[in-house]
Amino acid sequence: MGLDFIRAKGERFVQKRDKARYKELDLHDLRTRLGVDEITARYRCQLDDRSFALEISKPLILRHIQGNVMHVLSVNRKIGHVLPEEVADLLAAMRKNQHKGEFLTVVVVSLPEFDGTFTVKPKTAFKR
Repeated sequence: MGLDFIRAKGERFVQKRDKARYKELDLHDLRTRLGVDEITARYRCQLDDRSFALEISKPLILRHIQGNVMHVLSVNRKIGHVLPEEVADLLAAMRKNQHKGEFLTVVVVSLPEFDGTFTVKPKTAFKR
């Protein structure tokens, strides 16, 4: 009796699991379950203070000064600037997402190369 009981329970469990797996892999329903694609823009920055050690996913702050001048800050210390050709795109994205103010929190995506450029992305993704 005990072995038959265990086999019956196991069979029922396998059937439920397989049904859930087939539902998960249903390609016709896949598009409806997916959300809108989020594309996170990355912005290039120039490291001015070579003594500062950057790490991937380190939080930084961008501060818009005026025109196409945007400083990169870490603990209230200027360590670099956003490249001028990137500032216009960044400001447009900030305006489009109703970002008020001149500060933006970002995280480091790639470390500085030989020329000192590194990339950052906004901490919260902008809406498209």
